Amino acid sequence: QVQNITQGIITLDKVSFEPSNVFTVKCLTVEEEDDDVCSRNIFSNGNALQPQDSWQYLFCLSPAPGLSTDKVVKTVSSIGKLDIVWRTACGDKGRLQTSQLQRQPPSSGEIGISIVSVPSIAVLHKPFPLVIKISNNSERTLELQLDLENQAYTNFMFTGVVNTMLGLLEPGGSIKTKIDVIPESLGLQYITGIKIRDLLLGRDYLHSDLVQVFTVKDEDLVDVIDLTAAITTGA
Repeated sequence: QVQNITQGIITLDKVSFEPSNVFTVKCLTVEEEDDDVCSRNIFSNGNALQPQDSWQYLFCLSPAPGLSTDKVVKTVSSIGKLDIVWRTACGDKGRLQTSQLQRQPPSSGEIGISIVSVPSIAVLHKPFPLVIKISNNSERTLELQLDLENQAYTNFMFTGVVNTMLGLLEPGGSIKTKIDVIPESLGLQYITGIKIRDLLLGRDYLHSDLVQVFTVKDEDLVDVIDLTAAITTGA
């Protein structure tokens, strides 16, 4: 997110993300142009920022080709840096290049959850399917139960069956399950409240901020964005 904290209008000439050598990057907020440079916004037009206004930019990181193992991707903490170029209303140029951005490397733990499928864009108050894969990373057999927690003032609500017995899961095994989710807030939001319970030991594993989904109010906007993405991909 880029915010104008000056007292005047600024124009963003370039917002790019330079990944570390472990990743490749694609900008998700453009119709075309370079993968790492956001220059043509899908959701609205223009690059001028009023004082205190802000823009959100989405970048998708993928493992770089040729990596011999996924372990490197899972353990690396430095993901890359941002390069931002702007102009003031008087034409003065400014540039900001951040240091290496850091992330918290994912911890596998005894129980891992990964995303199998989820829409990148959803419509407010309209259910969509989320498919997850639950993996047993421990050296013992687990008896698992899936609990979906609906909390007040949450960005998403779960519908349908919210408590599901998953049964026994052998070491190294995995199971897929589908969850029906209803967006309750607009914008880019995290899905939280997915809890896995180990019935044999009575342990709870709460997975928060599992995945982000962009929620819009107009269903026609989803069709436009999907069509734009299809045209860009075909080009």
